[in-house]
Amino acid sequence: MALVSGGRSSLNPNAPLFVPAAVRQVEDFSPEWWQLVTTSTWFHDYWVSQRQGDNDFYGNNEDDLADIVDLLPDSIDLAADEELISMEAQYEQFIQSSEAGNMLLLLLKSGLKSQVWYVVDSGYVKQRHYIPSTGMYSLDVVQISRVQADQRAGRAG
Repeated sequence: MALVSGGRSSLNPNAPLFVPAAVRQVEDFSPEWWQLVTTSTWFHDYWVSQRQGDNDFYGNNEDDLADIVDLLPDSIDLAADEELISMEAQYEQFIQSSEAGNMLLLLLKSGLKSQVWYVVDSGYVKQRHYIPSTGMYSLDVVQISRVQADQRAGRAG
C-alpha cells in the first residue's frame, strides 16, 4: 500500500490517512452474549480483563473509567411470554398445514397491540432461459439459491 510506504495515495492525494488505532470494535450485548457471560466463568473473566485496561472506553477521563463489572446489568429477563409461545405454536401449525410450493401470507391477530405477519416463501422463482435451437426464450421454474433466500428473508419483514 502507498500509505505503508509513507507516500500518499495516487488515487486521491487529499484523502486523510487511515489510522487503525482510531477504529473501535462494536460491542455485542445480545441475550446470547449475556448468557455466555453469566454461564461461562472463563468468558466472563476474559471479557472483564480485556475491558479493564481499555483507556479509550468512554474517553480517557479516569472518572469515566468505572469498573466494567458495575456496567453489567444484574439480570436480563429471557423468559418467554405465554403470548409468544402460543404464537409460535400457531406458526408451527400453519407451516405444517400449508401446501408445499405456494407463497402464503397469514395475518394472525393475537392479544398483542400489533398484528403479526408471517410470510412463507415457496423457494421457487421463474427464470428466463434462452433456447439457441429455437432462438426463443422460455420461463422455467427453478429453485432459488441460498443467497436469494437470504436476500428475500431480509425484505420479508
